[in-house]
Amino acid sequence: MNVEMSTPYSLLRNSIVRKTSIDKVVQNIYEEISKRATTIDTIAYSILTDPSEEVLFIGGDGTIDVYRLSNYEKLFTLKGHQQEVIALAIKSDNSCLFSGGRDKTIRRWDMTNRNNKVLEGHEDAISALVLVDDNKLISSSIDKTMRIWDLINMKLEAKLEEEEEIYSISYTKVGGLIAAACEDSSIRIWSLGKLQRLSILTGHRDKIISLAFLPDERYLISGGWDNTVRIWDVSELRCIDVLEGHNDKVYCVAATHDAKYFFSSGRDKSIKIWDGQNRKLVCNLEELGESTTTMFVSQKNTYLICGADSRVWIWRLSEQYIDFELSAHTGKVTCLLTVPSSPEKLISAGNDRTLCLWGIEDLSLLKQGKGHNGSIWTLAYNKEINAVASGSEDCSVRIWKIDELNSEMALIGHTDAIFCLSFYNKGKNLISGSKDCSLRTWDLEKAVELRKQLCDDIVICTALSHDENVLVVGCGSNVEIRKFPSLQLKVSLKKHDLPVTTILMVQDTHIISGSVDGKIIIWSIELEMFETVLQSHTAEITCLAKTHNDRFLISSSKDGFIRFWDITWRKEIASVPLGSPISSVTLCAGFLFAGMGKSVLAMKNPLSKQSKIKLFGPVPYSLPLARYIKEFIDDSAHPPQFREDMNKWTIMPWRINMIHLYCYYGNAKYVKQGLSSGCSFIKNKLEETPLYMSMKRGNQNCVEAIAKHVATELEFYPGVLNILEDELPLLNLAAPKSLPIFYQKVFQQPKQVLPPFGIPKGKVPLYHLSKAPLIEPKHFIKHNKPGSSDTFDESHNEKRVVFRISAFRMNFEMGSNQGMQFVKSLTKCKNADVFGTPFVQGYLQYKWNIVKIFLQCQAILYAILMLLLSLHVIYKDEYPGLMGGILAINTIFTVYEAFQMTIGPLLYLKSYTNILDMLKVTFIYIYSIIYFADSSSPIFLGIVVGLVWTRGFTYFRAFDPTRYLIRMIQEIILDIVPFMIILVFSTLGFSFLFISLSSDMTFIDAFLQVYRLDYGDFDTESYTTSQWFCFLIASVLNPLIMLNLLIAIMGDTYDRVQNSFLVANMHEIADVILEYESLLFWKRNKTKKMYFQGCTVFEKEYVQDSWQGKVRELKLQIQKLETLTSRNEVKIDSLSDNVKTQLSKIREDNKIKFESIEGKLELLLARMRINR
Repeated sequence: MNVEMSTPYSLLRNSIVRKTSIDKVVQNIYEEISKRATTIDTIAYSILTDPSEEVLFIGGDGTIDVYRLSNYEKLFTLKGHQQEVIALAIKSDNSCLFSGGRDKTIRRWDMTNRNNKVLEGHEDAISALVLVDDNKLISSSIDKTMRIWDLINMKLEAKLEEEEEIYSISYTKVGGLIAAACEDSSIRIWSLGKLQRLSILTGHRDKIISLAFLPDERYLISGGWDNTVRIWDVSELRCIDVLEGHNDKVYCVAATHDAKYFFSSGRDKSIKIWDGQNRKLVCNLEELGESTTTMFVSQKNTYLICGADSRVWIWRLSEQYIDFELSAHTGKVTCLLTVPSSPEKLISAGNDRTLCLWGIEDLSLLKQGKGHNGSIWTLAYNKEINAVASGSEDCSVRIWKIDELNSEMALIGHTDAIFCLSFYNKGKNLISGSKDCSLRTWDLEKAVELRKQLCDDIVICTALSHDENVLVVGCGSNVEIRKFPSLQLKVSLKKHDLPVTTILMVQDTHIISGSVDGKIIIWSIELEMFETVLQSHTAEITCLAKTHNDRFLISSSKDGFIRFWDITWRKEIASVPLGSPISSVTLCAGFLFAGMGKSVLAMKNPLSKQSKIKLFGPVPYSLPLARYIKEFIDDSAHPPQFREDMNKWTIMPWRINMIHLYCYYGNAKYVKQGLSSGCSFIKNKLEETPLYMSMKRGNQNCVEAIAKHVATELEFYPGVLNILEDELPLLNLAAPKSLPIFYQKVFQQPKQVLPPFGIPKGKVPLYHLSKAPLIEPKHFIKHNKPGSSDTFDESHNEKRVVFRISAFRMNFEMGSNQGMQFVKSLTKCKNADVFGTPFVQGYLQYKWNIVKIFLQCQAILYAILMLLLSLHVIYKDEYPGLMGGILAINTIFTVYEAFQMTIGPLLYLKSYTNILDMLKVTFIYIYSIIYFADSSSPIFLGIVVGLVWTRGFTYFRAFDPTRYLIRMIQEIILDIVPFMIILVFSTLGFSFLFISLSSDMTFIDAFLQVYRLDYGDFDTESYTTSQWFCFLIASVLNPLIMLNLLIAIMGDTYDRVQNSFLVANMHEIADVILEYESLLFWKRNKTKKMYFQGCTVFEKEYVQDSWQGKVRELKLQIQKLETLTSRNEVKIDSLSDNVKTQLSKIREDNKIKFESIEGKLELLLARMRINR
């Protein structure tokens, strides 16, 4: 029978009806990334921001407009120049602004009173300004000179003369070099200290009007009117790369202040972004409609700003992760603590020996607490006593009341720095861990030490379970589980290579630890073993925090990154690059706070849906990704070239990465490339995986790409199965070609050392469920003789055994929703080869072993019913007790049917066996009433006998030898339906033909005559000549052709069922399992996930005696070859691309070398002319 349940497809349909759909999310993302450019309608000849990125200066026609960058509000205008303002520079303290104009003057603006002073001396337009420091300024001019100005005395200090007009200059503070771009397409290198020219760089074939030193001050970037951007090694005086891509003159170049990206713009009205590492074009910004004349990257790399004749464009180059900063400490912030009051507050402590209490609503410092004589390393809070405890370098623990933040007591006893604290017993007691290798418990009411437990190493961190029965301790590089409050060591877990620095517990079932080795490890408390290693950080883990629902983990590290992890699926979601070591993190009042240096930085919690859309990745520069996404969405049919560097980014708070977008738009090629290059396979905020999105949008090619990747790369990315655990039914319904390989891969022999021989505890194969991903042989084989585990002993009935374990967990509980969905999806899977995989066979066999006992008992009861009914038919009124027995058994089946109908009335009526059962029990009751009323009704008895015996056929499913024959009967019935239609049509035709040729024959007689003819029973004595003719035709068509056709159809059906014997058998088993699982309604919501384990005898595992087995093995080998061929094709394509890239690089290098030689020859000739 079938019972109403949530199928994978129904779940799929139900998920579409949401308050927020993925379509709205993608649209929201697109709208947000499209807003990254802001425009100001004004003319711009020069652009500058202050070092703090708060103010924007735009040099125009004799004026300088000043804007607030946060909202682009115009603050004021500086007036003084008579012509265009070409160059701008500002002091580091924002006190003075310098401007140079076409009017040949340089002006110093006092930003307090907005007055200006003039520096005069140039004889033509000023082209560039550079501040050497706050006291010295370099200016260049079209008058072929550079001038050095003393800003203290406001006078000219030196004058450097050239033979050509100078359009741009740049300066290195370390080497004291000045680079000048000249009209003759050369770059002149000067020493500021010696006030002399050192060398000339040549290579451009037209004017250079923009250049800039890169942050390392060794390399220089320049843009020329020859349509190229060139990279120069100043130390070797040569061009090392030529960036080609512009279709016209290059007017402006700029670079981020860490040289990660270069930017160029020009007369072709485009802005290009170049990768600073490999010097390849990343993307083009949108067509501007006019040529840019100036370009600037703000000091913190947040903005890219370009100006033109009528407009200024401002792009958000980097994400602004930090919303505000709390500053009060005079030393490094060491720890943060959330006070869960209303409203929530934040406490910070540092090595300046103070505690700071912060109000988040108004960002105010509420209280400061002082009392320690050394750095504070740890904080703990208790709600019952509304107090915080602090542990310090001074070996003391202090208790502070939150309201006043004054120290009530000091606990003295430790002999070294205290690193960890935890309250317990409703705040009446405290536990502390110290560098003195001890754990101590304290009575806070009496301020005395209760217990001291020495440990084997420094105690750095602790975590106490909610029931206060388990204490987890980070002791050296080990994670210790101790009984509490006795502090007795239960087990020491070893996996970290270096000391454990931070620990937390999740739902009292798991431990998460972070270490100096940069690893985060998840441990099972119950199994006392590690489960997962999370490794993305490259330096010491300093702090771990979790969300209130224990779903997400936040980690901070000395590598300058904060990373977000999904605890359930054990996958990294996103990362935030802050650039400097982070000491601590905590969630408070909707913000994520991080201790960095002397400050506490705050950002909106990226995991909260109230947060704005931001792009999180390995570097802060999100503009290239935003542009890439926009181009991809604008024309997904012809997307931009695949970029591997985009794979490390995540769009928060939706938790969407490029794999989600590739699947959404059905780009299977990019899905394959993205997964192969390491893009994370994660669930988005709507709890949709890329596989789910592909299924929902009907992108079968993406489903195939995902399944193939998981199947072929499972060894390298085992964590992906944690996410796919709940979506295996969807994968079955999608039925990708690589599905059999997937199930082959997920049920492999474990890497652990297991006995190769043993005595099986039952009929193999044997199956077992386990919480741990480890096999315990005792569940499958009897203990061998001592010392015989590795040798075969036939005299003791030992067998060579093979163990297998699933690479994922699943709810194998009988009657559970997940288990039923999986079985039902198998019955609907169009890729029948999955039934030949060990996992599917084992899974169905495991459940069948449970179900068949119940089915066989039911079959025995039904056999008794058939026996009683048979005896009743024979003896009828002689033994009325037989009818009583029939009624008793019928009542049992009636209760059973009523129970089934109650569970699922709609789907109950969709099964023909259910209809048959309902008719059977009904007619037995009707016949019994007639029987006990002393009435005779052979018709009703015949109906009952027919129904009972017909239903009896289905019970042959309970037995292996006859199960597939029942499937064959079902298939034959389905296959002969078209044949029966043709046969009936033919029989009716000949019946009417006989009637037309015989005046005295009725339709019934004619139909029966033709029908008997089909079976070879006919009487031709009274036939007329015309009837004989009709008979001859009918005898050929119906008995000979039609019946032989029937035999052929049945033969084909037999061959098909026989060929797919395994599939048919597994299908039948799955149907029966579903039928009986559906009765276990009280187990629907069981969510206990287990690992599936199996044990079989070696010969049965590998020897395929039957031809069906050989065919299955051959198919699997063919699929493996197809997979290897596909992977080799990818490798060949990759190698081909690499060869092409290397050849192109060689050509470029040769070109650069020739140009360098040409430039040196020109330089030599120039020096020879000078010497003359």
